Amino acid sequence: MRARYSECLEYLSKQHKGPQFKKSTARGDKLLEFVPINLHLQRLRVEEPGCKESLYDIMTVGAFATHSMKFRHGGLKRMMQHSIEDRSRNSVIGIKILDLQAAKTLTQIASLKTNIDWLATDVLAAARHVGVESMRNVSKKLSEKVAELVNIINQTFMEEAFNSYRSASLGSAASLKSPSDKSTTKSSSPSDSGNSSSRTSGTSDAESQQSLPTLNSTSCSTASSASSSQTQRGMIRNLSEYMNVVQQVVEILPVNAGVKDRVGSVESSVKHLKELVASIQDQARLSISFLKMQEEYSNLSFMQSLQCRKDAIFSQALTALVTGVMIKLRENIFNKVFMRQMSSLGILAHFEGLLSTYGDEMGMLEDFAIGVQDLHNVTFKLVENSTEDANMIPQLTGTRTNIVVNVPVLPSVKEAIPEELLNGQPIKVYPVLFNIGVNEEQSLAELFGDTSFQDAINKDNLQKLDNYYSRLVHMIPHKDWRESSSSVSLDVLMSSLRHHVLISNSKKSKNVEILHISSQLARRLDGIRFTSCKSAKDRTAMSVTLEECMILQDEHQLHSQMFTHLLDTMRSEGTRRDNTRKNVGINKYAFNKVQLRAFPKLYRPPEGTYGKTVTT
Repeated sequence: MRARYSECLEYLSKQHKGPQFKKSTARGDKLLEFVPINLHLQRLRVEEPGCKESLYDIMTVGAFATHSMKFRHGGLKRMMQHSIEDRSRNSVIGIKILDLQAAKTLTQIASLKTNIDWLATDVLAAARHVGVESMRNVSKKLSEKVAELVNIINQTFMEEAFNSYRSASLGSAASLKSPSDKSTTKSSSPSDSGNSSSRTSGTSDAESQQSLPTLNSTSCSTASSASSSQTQRGMIRNLSEYMNVVQQVVEILPVNAGVKDRVGSVESSVKHLKELVASIQDQARLSISFLKMQEEYSNLSFMQSLQCRKDAIFSQALTALVTGVMIKLRENIFNKVFMRQMSSLGILAHFEGLLSTYGDEMGMLEDFAIGVQDLHNVTFKLVENSTEDANMIPQLTGTRTNIVVNVPVLPSVKEAIPEELLNGQPIKVYPVLFNIGVNEEQSLAELFGDTSFQDAINKDNLQKLDNYYSRLVHMIPHKDWRESSSSVSLDVLMSSLRHHVLISNSKKSKNVEILHISSQLARRLDGIRFTSCKSAKDRTAMSVTLEECMILQDEHQLHSQMFTHLLDTMRSEGTRRDNTRKNVGINKYAFNKVQLRAFPKLYRPPEGTYGKTVTT
């Protein structure tokens, strides 16, 4: 995998210098499979007499998918599911039970880690911005989730997994250790620090992979070895200790304690608690993978193919996300409300999909959904730069399951950034995806195919967006929310989205209201907007121009009689025609009249702007 990625980087480095993008016609190029398709910033600038200039940004990018690997067997979601089903059918009863138990346990741990991260962050946010009573309420909820995690890792199944992997990793380290080895890695567990058997020698990626091959981690590096040195009892003890410290300190804090005292009393314990939970999740993943290793080894070629596909998709998604976050930060670095929201809650990344659930596009949607979902493993950190070099680029560290993007901050803007962010507090990412197919293939899917995957995506991500909104209501005072001229409140928008996703969606063909409402919510919540179709060229053009006209109507009192005229003007004279020319050499949208009859009316371009181009 690293060889393929290196080959791609070498190829890109030899291309011409300056701004580059991957054309829609090159989406099947294997040398560019890690690069997102047609990534651009669509910016609407509104200037009104006597009013401050307004900017509205939408990142447009082709759906994250591995076109070079084709979609003969569907996309990543379906292939992963088929892999699990095939192994279950071909395995003995014991392995079937193991697979089911492993999937259930890892899902529970991942869900609890997310909840514990949220609640731990909320404890600190309450300490900084609310008060002691709020800290106590949140810490009680945090304690309940920690207790659930303790119960899971205390199961016999997990005890077997932890002990098996720990014994193997310590044995492997001992066999690799030589008298000349000088580097050692200590356990991060304070409770086990006196146990000399809880230390392993540092090993290279190649050695670790050779001795303990796993499919869910980049390598069994020294960090993994350190994590594996914790016993099951040690993990439970440490979890309980850190949680008890947080609860006890919060309970004895006087109600009128100052911000400095509130934060100082819990910051260290909360940080260690989050680190320990992340370590437990990593060790659980490695330990369970070890139990399943021999079975997976027999199907290693296919599993490596899946991992390669997943890595390429994630690279595309991560590139688009980092681009969007950097632009958002640049425009809002002096916006105190946004910076506080980013510190307390994290960044909302809203992805709008226009892919159909028919044919190859179903496979693309399956790839796209996994790519967006995996972005929850990404965090950002602001790192003070020593110079005023505005061309500094972000640096990535971590593993597949824990990517950290270090964003350089110029000294001149340091004062605008909350202290906790400058001190290294990570900024979490909350990705959500809503998809509605709009083309003629979606009509076929609705008549003869299956739209259940699209429905499931929208329902799952409605819950994620609802959670983010609920936390915003709890943590940020209403007066500090983003200003809007719209007469529709956020509560009404959220209620309307629930109605369309949960009730109306199954009854209404191509319910694009889901896209309109969720994108409006994302903007009002200061999220980053992304719009995608197969190539981010034609359907995407229809969507972003429609969204911009809706923004002008909602926020800047565009008269309803001007709406259609302005929409046609944007599509015939605006930047999206230039985007088609950059991609295929012709400034026409790749539609024909028969196709457009199946499109919702507001997604149809004006006469003269579409026609036969090239296969895109």
